[in-house]
Amino acid sequence: QPDVIMSAELQALNLAIAAQPMDTARKVFILTYVHEVSPVKAAADALGISRMTWYRHLWKFRESVYIAHKAILAENLACRAELASE
Repeated sequence: QPDVIMSAELQALNLAIAAQPMDTARKVFILTYVHEVSPVKAAADALGISRMTWYRHLWKFRESVYIAHKAILAENLACRAELASE
């Protein structure tokens, strides 16, 4: 039995995150939200980037995930509507 009930929107978000490339932006996202690294400056130094670059990567990744999430959700809803009309 799952720990939480997955909504269609949460599933689309999870898929959007999983579909992103494993680049520096994704590493920054994982370090920020999964591992909750602190201080950011030390984590950024470990990746060989500045603190400001860390935040730019984080913003870029979140923006990419949001766009992909909305596209996945829209496609799923369009497919559901098409199935209902048949």
